[in-house]
Amino acid sequence: VGTARHRGPRLLASGPVLSIKGWYPADVLGAEAVQAGMVQVIDTLVEARTVVRALAAQEVDLVQVGLPGSARSNGGTLLSSFEKELLCTMVQEAHKQEMWIVAHAGTGEACAAAVECGVDALVHEGLEPLEPEVLERLSRAQVPVAPALFAAEAPTWGASHPEVLRRRRVQALLSSDALEELSTCLFYTSDAA
Repeated sequence: VGTARHRGPRLLASGPVLSIKGWYPADVLGAEAVQAGMVQVIDTLVEARTVVRALAAQEVDLVQVGLPGSARSNGGTLLSSFEKELLCTMVQEAHKQEMWIVAHAGTGEACAAAVECGVDALVHEGLEPLEPEVLERLSRAQVPVAPALFAAEAPTWGASHPEVLRRRRVQALLSSDALEELSTCLFYTSDAA
């Protein structure tokens, strides 16, 4: 598929989700996820660059970064200037290494910071309704979005509970007006192992 000799979906592989102490997913998944190598916590600008370079050396297709403010995360705490600098450093280094970088962003503030830093896509975004100005920024920047339709409320049992799709919050995310206003690329992602 990757060489275009066969038709099919293009699968991209990433390394661990990069996180800053207190950010998603380290705050939700805990120490076990860090110990298992699913999440890597970044503390310094040097470490941000070093980890991204190491991922490039491993020939991953893209870098994932988790941002604060997911549905079960740190309650939507605003990014400090240093945290935003760490995010922008990861983005800059990924681009320097010619890799894509995607952000898990659950709030409008996290989406706006991700777009400002230059992420290539937002994944599992949409855990709260986005303000019109954030939608406009996403559209203007043409940042692809893979929304989380109801993953935060039903990570493992969603398929057996379709009533979640009828919830007002989920319907607002799925409305044609919201999707049309976003007017950017939508795609599918999965964290399924």
